[in-house]
Amino acid sequence: PKDALMRRVIVSDCSDIDLSGTSILVYRISENRNSSEDLMYAVFQVDGENTSIISYVYFLHDLVTKPQLGRTTAWGDMNRTIKGPENKKNFLDDFSGYVNFLKMTKTDLDGAVKFETDKKLYDILKEPDKLMKQVTNINVISWAETIVRSWMKKTEWVLTQSEQLRSER
Repeated sequence: PKDALMRRVIVSDCSDIDLSGTSILVYRISENRNSSEDLMYAVFQVDGENTSIISYVYFLHDLVTKPQLGRTTAWGDMNRTIKGPENKKNFLDDFSGYVNFLKMTKTDLDGAVKFETDKKLYDILKEPDKLMKQVTNINVISWAETIVRSWMKKTEWVLTQSEQLRSER
């Protein structure tokens, strides 16, 4: 069936793949192919709440990169210099600050007001000739008005909240 759940394995850098649903990310931190490979696993949930690029970048850095940076011992010549441990600590602190910045940005974006759209209605009205045919269709007009009214209510709510925050300052 066309809409059936399809399970598959994809080996890729994921730059050209649209992921959705629950995915398992498998990766390794060692480039040495001759040693026994230590594979790392992480569950990656792609859903309606988790669709911004910030969410993905935050997820990857917080749950994948940050823990591995803390565990890795492969810092090259940095461990041999006098300033090496201090530079390593500064880098890890800066990276933690970056991940925290991503978290705060993600939180701000998650709290943003989203105006729902109806794909079916959009498809009916997106082309001028289709739009002209629907101008007299009472059901389509009512459908569009309902959506616009919900947008107006959200806009009024946001303006009220904004005004309330200003008055509290």
